Amino acid sequence: MNEILTNNALLISVTAWTIAQLFKLVVGLVREKRFDLRFFIRSGGIASAHTALVTALATSVAIMQGFDSIAFAIAAVFAVIVMY
Repeated sequence: MNEILTNNALLISVTAWTIAQLFKLVVGLVREKRFDLRFFIRSGGIASAHTALVTALATSVAIMQGFDSIAFAIAAVFAVIVMY
């Protein structure tokens, strides 16, 4: 369990996902003039949490292991598939 909690690429990716979801919550609050947690768990829309997560993952892997690593190639292809 300690390895998961100290995995920087994973932590950065989950943080990016959380920020994107919180942004949706704030946008929903401004547009609808009400607090609704469904905006936090709803998929789709601007500030795509999926895109934020895979972009953060690919970027983290590139920085930590290099653009010429197999891990980055896998993360980049995964990101392209998710964003398509």
